[in-house]
Amino acid sequence: MDDSAAPSAATTSEPVFNAASVRDLEALTLAAPHVDASRLLAIIQELRQTAGAKLVNNAIATVMRKDPNAPPSAPKQHEKVKKPKAAKKSRGREFLMSNYRTRALVVKFLYIGERFAGFARQDHMEDTVERYLIEALERTKLIEGDIEQAGYSRCGRTDRGVSAFGQVIAVTVRSNLPVNAELVDHASLDDVRPGAKFRVRLPSGDLKTLSEVDYPTHINRALPPDIRVYSVVGAPTPEFSARFDCKARMYRYFFLKKDLDIERMRAAAQQLVGKHDYRNFCRIDTNVNTFERRVMSFEIVACEDQIAADPRQQMYRCEVYGRAFLWHQVRCMVQVLFLVASGQEEPELIARLLDIEQTPRKPQYDMASDAPLVLHDCFFDNVQFDYSPLALHQVHDQLALKWEQHCIQGAILRSNLDTIGGFPVTFEDVTSELDHYAPTLGELLTQQGHGGSSSAAPPSTLAWKHVPPLLPLASRRRSIPLLTRDTGDSVDEKKSKIQARKRRRREVEEEEAAAASGTAGDKTPVGGEALVEAANRSSTIDEPAQEKRAALQESRGGIEGDVITDSSFGSEHRAAA
Repeated sequence: MDDSAAPSAATTSEPVFNAASVRDLEALTLAAPHVDASRLLAIIQELRQTAGAKLVNNAIATVMRKDPNAPPSAPKQHEKVKKPKAAKKSRGREFLMSNYRTRALVVKFLYIGERFAGFARQDHMEDTVERYLIEALERTKLIEGDIEQAGYSRCGRTDRGVSAFGQVIAVTVRSNLPVNAELVDHASLDDVRPGAKFRVRLPSGDLKTLSEVDYPTHINRALPPDIRVYSVVGAPTPEFSARFDCKARMYRYFFLKKDLDIERMRAAAQQLVGKHDYRNFCRIDTNVNTFERRVMSFEIVACEDQIAADPRQQMYRCEVYGRAFLWHQVRCMVQVLFLVASGQEEPELIARLLDIEQTPRKPQYDMASDAPLVLHDCFFDNVQFDYSPLALHQVHDQLALKWEQHCIQGAILRSNLDTIGGFPVTFEDVTSELDHYAPTLGELLTQQGHGGSSSAAPPSTLAWKHVPPLLPLASRRRSIPLLTRDTGDSVDEKKSKIQARKRRRREVEEEEAAAASGTAGDKTPVGGEALVEAANRSSTIDEPAQEKRAALQESRGGIEGDVITDSSFGSEHRAAA
């Protein structure tokens, strides 16, 4: 027998160890430690030769997956690792507004005006309430294109810093009703409430249940937290105007009582009720044709839900009803009432300012602050606002959170004031250090029993809280009576000056145009003649033309400073701010 065949025979009886078999051996040994490893490997190799390596490998992998104690097996060298397929990019279906019907809506909402530059959008102002509102309608695919093409109108126009609780707009927006579907259970789309389900019949004849857009929730998601929609209803007619169909507007102005005489203030406020010329209670706008307005009522009431232990800290509010107001009218009226309530003016001042024959020019005085003013409500005869519980829940939670934050901040400030109020100060230090601001403070403190000790006695002390209420009474400053203050031009004088400026500007422009056309027709001198003519021009000054140019520059500066170029400022529906 040939010895060369012996090794070959021996190799067939023993298992062959390679990388794959070693991994299989390790895995199966861990999975079945009671089985002889050499025997298992021999069986696996025999199966690979007879059944195929792929089938055996899959079987081993299946066994390994079923055994919870088996370690994770690494991919075999001879196996190809499959790469995960990249997810196909889904092409979203383009949203087409033309596929849906539209409906005219009336939207009621609130905003805190603290950080806004007024309600109405303006080219030079970014942070306006109206801009955020229109952007929200666009982002939610409720409108597209120019807002004016969507039947848009606003009820009030508040200025910088002024808030609103019952502001109203009208706008035509998208519905969820397809243009090719018909309503089954409703006569018209106006009968479908926002967020409600409704059935439609498709062109195929099938019935389908849809949900109308929940407009308050939909819009609020795209708005900043200090603007909130809380009621959306169908407009009574497609031609409905939030501006011209409004029957009354109600403003609230909040203030602390302090030392104001509320009864005196109420008596003066009643003189403002009725139809009057309020040109002395507004910011003059020469684009307004008439300054007559009708104030339906003017009440001053205590905020009963904010009863203060100290009467000076009691919160009050003015409530003013009227159909339309002039520019800054409410703030001007409130400021004059403050002068009367503080004793600086008599209640008869109101009648004098309303008499245009006696007072044709408005005296100079500051307006009341903008922050306490709120456009509280707008009233319509043919609109019945209803309120979604979901929308009210969302708005109420946000308002309650904001109120809680302000209450905590107010409590901190109140605690600080109370602590400072308890600090002891001496009568001598108070009168000496504050004499420049309040020369009669010592007399007032003595009248209240806080001073007047003899020089031999030790200095008397008092709590600081007794001093601040007396400072306004002891102040060196004295208010100048309103009717003796400087005045601006009357309305007629302002209009005459504007017309004169326009006329001067037009004359100068005509002369400049004529001079330009005459110069273009002259023959251009050449050579020495050009030098001579240039010298003559430099030595000759057209003084009348210079004067007119100066007048033109002055008139342009005056127009920019005095005249409001936006004619909408003269709207009788302007918010008083």
